[in-house]
Amino acid sequence: MISTLVVALTALMASGFLLAYLLNPAWRQRIEQPKHYFQEQLQRYDRQSRDCHEESP
Repeated sequence: MISTLVVALTALMASGFLLAYLLNPAWRQRIEQPKHYFQEQLQRYDRQSRDCHEESP
């Protein structure tokens, strides 16, 4: 009984999250912002690393 309730509530919350994600672009952008920030940091690190290796004799 309780496991059915847990599964049903989890499915309901996941469906609500998916619906909000698909219908609200501003919220989607806010959720994905950490991913984009991390990718920018990686690109910056790669550029600095590449520049450092190119400058060394």
